[in-house]
Amino acid sequence: MAAKKVGFKPKPQNKQSGDLDKWVSDRKAPAKADRELDEQSPNVGETKAQKKAPHTADTSTPTETKPKMKRLTIDVSEELHRAIKMKAVEQGTPMADMLRSLLENNYL
Repeated sequence: MAAKKVGFKPKPQNKQSGDLDKWVSDRKAPAKADRELDEQSPNVGETKAQKKAPHTADTSTPTETKPKMKRLTIDVSEELHRAIKMKAVEQGTPMADMLRSLLENNYL
């Protein structure tokens, strides 16, 4: 069997590297509509988690420390997973929080 030949093209040259300063100085400011949206948004700079989290006051005291967490992985049947998921949705709580509470009630 004959060996297959593969051809490689030469590495492309970076033509933009010398033009970066020109690009930065010549680019246009954002459109007026974009600036207005930024000014209207009260949560600019928030992380995704902060945007999803409800805006509530922090009631924890500085002396409280959260316990160090360890990951626990278990295999469950699809039927059991579906039942747990449905219960969590009904209660409006994440599955992890619901299962963590269940474990704490039984083992602590």
